[in-house]
Amino acid sequence: MKTIIFCVVSLFVCVHAEVDDIELRQTLSSVKIYGLLNYGSGSLVDNQIITNHHVIENCSSLNWVIIEYITGEHTIAYISEVDTINDLAVLEPIDVPIPMEYRITLKDLQKRNRNPKHDETLLGIGSPQCVGDYEILFFTYEQKRYNVVSHGIDGDSTVLKKTYEVRKTDPCFHSGASGTLFIGDTSCGVLVCDSRYSMASNLMIGRKVIKILKKSRR
Repeated sequence: MKTIIFCVVSLFVCVHAEVDDIELRQTLSSVKIYGLLNYGSGSLVDNQIITNHHVIENCSSLNWVIIEYITGEHTIAYISEVDTINDLAVLEPIDVPIPMEYRITLKDLQKRNRNPKHDETLLGIGSPQCVGDYEILFFTYEQKRYNVVSHGIDGDSTVLKKTYEVRKTDPCFHSGASGTLFIGDTSCGVLVCDSRYSMASNLMIGRKVIKILKKSRR
């Protein structure tokens, strides 16, 4: 995997043409984020980086974190906007070595602002342990039905039909993958990883990601 990424990075240094391959841009836009106690993944979106709030929350007093690009270069990124309810954060890096034409754009996400479909698979490029190589991660969105029995004060019971969402990742990975941007054909989202179970616990859908990115640009 490291060899493949090295070749891709070497290619973009030599060629500066318009790039339509979103998987290539997604790979080159991937970053590792190092906070005081936490670490995680993120993605360039134009000149900003989208990630999870819990990845950078211990750095709120400093207001900056260290970013490692896929090229191996490091820089500082300032915390620009946070959404603690949806566990999202936007960072403003001081320097970006990746040419603009090789980055994910807000327009890419706006084209994919629908809710994921049942059994839809989204692709992410993240670092499960935030050390070593990046990995291609697959996220499958599932919806299932279950029954909830609601007991009234008078003893009557009502069966309510509820829908809940099950999100799976392949392979299972740890908290270093938190903040990975996943992209599908019609949807996108940022992963919230639950390290207790080494699996995804949530996916912040594209509309919420787009909203915080727009807010940070005002």
